Amino acid sequence: MKYHFQNRDPQLIYKLLASTIVPRPIAWVTTVDQMGISNAAPFSFFNMMGSEPPIVALGIQHSADGGAKDTLRNIREQKIFGINLVNREDAELMNLTSRDYDASVDELKEHQIEVIAGDLLPIPLIATSPVKMECRLYQEIPTGENQAVILGEVVMLHLIDEALIDADAGYVDATKLNLVARMHGRGWYSEPDNLFEMLRPDSETR
Repeated sequence: MKYHFQNRDPQLIYKLLASTIVPRPIAWVTTVDQMGISNAAPFSFFNMMGSEPPIVALGIQHSADGGAKDTLRNIREQKIFGINLVNREDAELMNLTSRDYDASVDELKEHQIEVIAGDLLPIPLIATSPVKMECRLYQEIPTGENQAVILGEVVMLHLIDEALIDADAGYVDATKLNLVARMHGRGWYSEPDNLFEMLRPDSETR
């Protein structure tokens, strides 16, 4: 089957791309608005875009009513945000925060999610997340009438000690993070329990 996307239903395009570009890591994004109300929401249009400087990207689409999501509005206003990667133990809580809440609702308090304060930035971070990033807004790129890409510069990384093989060298055993990833359909996820290793031809075996 081939799909020509010109003049196609945007919902069909979304389903096809979101169900085939998998697995996708999940950024559980934490922000604060001008009134000090915290927001937490998951985004799977997310990845690393570079390391010098360390840049991550978030693809954020507008809400069903066409307005900017609380996360996007807060990032625009405050210029800072937290990214919390999601382990299997937190998957259900993460899923609860995917609802479209009113901006006056603090999802972290609503679901009694334990937080810690950022070391460098005044943002809440999810305490149980195995990988937490404190980010500054680097650039916003409009990619359509109702969507944008947020580029964030990571200024601080929090990583659980159990996953470190060699802290000084930056070697990490990713399986110890037990991260979940987004798959196809409305509610399918994956876990990293079926790995294989394949070195590049010019790589040396450690």
